[in-house]
Amino acid sequence: MTGPTLTYTPWSSCNIDNIKTLSQTTYETLAFTSDDLYEEWLNNLVVKAVEGHLSLKCQRDLSAAWSGFATYQQNALRDVVERLAVNVVVDTVANKVGKIVKVSDFNIQMTKSNIMTADIKELLETFRTTISVSLANDYATGNMQRRWNETGNSTVAED
Repeated sequence: MTGPTLTYTPWSSCNIDNIKTLSQTTYETLAFTSDDLYEEWLNNLVVKAVEGHLSLKCQRDLSAAWSGFATYQQNALRDVVERLAVNVVVDTVANKVGKIVKVSDFNIQMTKSNIMTADIKELLETFRTTISVSLANDYATGNMQRRWNETGNSTVAED
């Protein structure tokens, strides 16, 4: 038997074994025929998607910025990638088992898919890129107000 075809190389250098350990899910649980296929799915689909979502959430290309991060920042992002991947695996298991959960004898509820939890979003705030409005931008100087045919504030400077 050959090893998995890991065609995607994660920029986060996350560890597939950590994801498997943290999720406490085996390949049999998700009906994969081998651990190699499970690892291939984790790496080539789950981790790849998670890293893409992180870049979108942070509004920057984290793969390009990776080498410029300090070791502690890389470790923090790697942890977030692994946590999100675990959340995907757990959600996949929940989908396989069924979305209805017994709360009490006469009460059931649907499980919620919540991959990017509030605590993970909070961890990512450090890595977000924000664009601030300054006096030098087009809107503040009146250029965009004129282009949008807005009647600007009389205090807007003319160029």
